[in-house]
Amino acid sequence: MSVSFTKFKQWISGKAPINLSLKTVLAVYFLPIAVLPTILLSYYVVQVFEDTTKEGLARRAQSERDAIVSEMEAVESELFSNLRVLANSPRVLAALSSKSTQGFKDVFPITRNTVSVRVFSPDGKFLWSKQPAGATPRVDYLGHEALKRVKTKGEIIERF
Repeated sequence: MSVSFTKFKQWISGKAPINLSLKTVLAVYFLPIAVLPTILLSYYVVQVFEDTTKEGLARRAQSERDAIVSEMEAVESELFSNLRVLANSPRVLAALSSKSTQGFKDVFPITRNTVSVRVFSPDGKFLWSKQPAGATPRVDYLGHEALKRVKTKGEIIERF
């Protein structure tokens, strides 16, 4: 039995009774019963997958950031401990009193080639600096001690 579209619309609206086969009735009820829930469930699954992926990426980025920061702080603390040892050295006092460039070069050989060193006198006068090749004269990262000093003394550091 074939049913035209207009007769089908009349049957849906309830205006005209139509004798439909069981096959046609099942096909009509199949859409809201089976297909629509499948579409809604698929949409929900895609949303859950997207949310968990975003959360996983955020956790991974945070752990990588924490690892990088802890590595930077470890390098900083190692350098500070080396420089604290040097601060108590008589060689540093002799270099400061003589203010000779060669004296500072002899005192600071342990610093890495990637570290910039600036030496100031106790009254704040610039005495000597060592910068690696291609280094820019800016402060990329402030450690905890330097940041505390900036905050307590109100110093201003330009950041680019």
